Amino acid sequence: MIAVNLLFSCKSSSKNMEGVLEKEFFVEEDSINLGRLSIRDSISIYYALDNLSNREIKIMSAGSSCGCSEVNIGDSVIKAKETKRISVKFLTADTGKFNKSVVLETNAAPKYKVLHFYGSNFY
Repeated sequence: MIAVNLLFSCKSSSKNMEGVLEKEFFVEEDSINLGRLSIRDSISIYYALDNLSNREIKIMSAGSSCGCSEVNIGDSVIKAKETKRISVKFLTADTGKFNKSVVLETNAAPKYKVLHFYGSNFY
């Protein structure tokens, strides 16, 4: 019985208290500087999500911080050890600096991932 407990403890050392890996996916560039954009420009921003785990990760929801951006995740599943690209379409509306975010909810660790893009608009 003691040997079984020791073996189980050693095997689960890379997991947190809930038994979930500390980090199951990674976004290489989670904050993107768009620079200066003309007002009423439309731009697509791409993020690469790397699944570091041996299981499928599902994006359960995605939301943006404003109505000026639209998130497109396509298929919501990221297969084990694969990379998925998601896009955000942004329409500039006001002049000045902007700092926007997209929140992904997943079944992985971390459960929520916040992506950012920023820049400035001019006439």
